Amino acid sequence: MQAFVLTAGTTHYRSINRGETWQSFKTALAPSLSANTLSFHARKWDWILFTGQSCDDAGGWQGRVCHDEVSRGWTSACGTRAAVCPSAW
Repeated sequence: MQAFVLTAGTTHYRSINRGETWQSFKTALAPSLSANTLSFHARKWDWILFTGQSCDDAGGWQGRVCHDEVSRGWTSACGTRAAVCPSAW
């Protein structure tokens, strides 16, 4: 069984032993605030879709404009295609 802790930044945590130990991993973006941040494949437990939030400064009083971006990652095959890939896995 896996457990995930997502932070407001780009460093997050994963446990595969019911929280006894945790491994950190990084994502390109901070987690989305408006979507399912993590989605899992029904049969392949190591396939994960991560939804992050990308924001641009709109300038002045307008604040920031944000949108969601989805990236896919494979926890067991961390290579150039992996969007969610901790070095400890």
